[in-house]
Amino acid sequence: AMDGLPIAEGAGSCGSAAFRKAPVVVQDVACDPLMQECRAQLLAHGLRACWSTPVLSSTGEVLAVFAIYRRQPGAPQAGDLALIEAALRLARIALARARAEAALVSSEARFRELAENINDVFYNVDAASHGVRYVSPAYEKIWGRSCQSLYASPGSHIEAVLPEDRAVLARADELNAQGHDSDVEYRIVSPKGQMRWIRDRSYPVRNAAGAIERVV
Repeated sequence: AMDGLPIAEGAGSCGSAAFRKAPVVVQDVACDPLMQECRAQLLAHGLRACWSTPVLSSTGEVLAVFAIYRRQPGAPQAGDLALIEAALRLARIALARARAEAALVSSEARFRELAENINDVFYNVDAASHGVRYVSPAYEKIWGRSCQSLYASPGSHIEAVLPEDRAVLARADELNAQGHDSDVEYRIVSPKGQMRWIRDRSYPVRNAAGAIERVV
């Protein structure tokens, strides 16, 4: 990884490989000038050769450096080069996945920060099972029911809707299932008997295959 790695020409084989964005082969740690700063430490561990290859992103950014250390001086042979190339492919996949997961976590954190600090209700419902993936805390203020009650019993929010208005919600569900957005209004009654008008805007979200995956 790049954390703490000095990137400069002459900063060992790894730092130099990252700086050059190209492989660096040190055939003999004992005499190669690139290894001056770390020579004593490597020799103390009996390491005599180092082959460093940068792991580059599709845009040419250095993501990490893959290095092989050997106890005998020498350059990589055909089998070694094949091993390095295979390791690089796996490293690129692993790093890309880690970055994507980190970006997703950051995105979800930003969404929750927004959703949990406004008065509108955000919800995310699975299109197939109708299970509630997420509902923001404003649900408890507007509906007067706990978010946990909705997670435990998806669809229980309809119990608060006036019977004569429930057909509006059913129509919205039909539109979403057909891949259309919906924008409807209906009335609810809280457990304390307060009547409120709700404007409910829903949007179907498709997966990579084009199927409707969830409604938000």
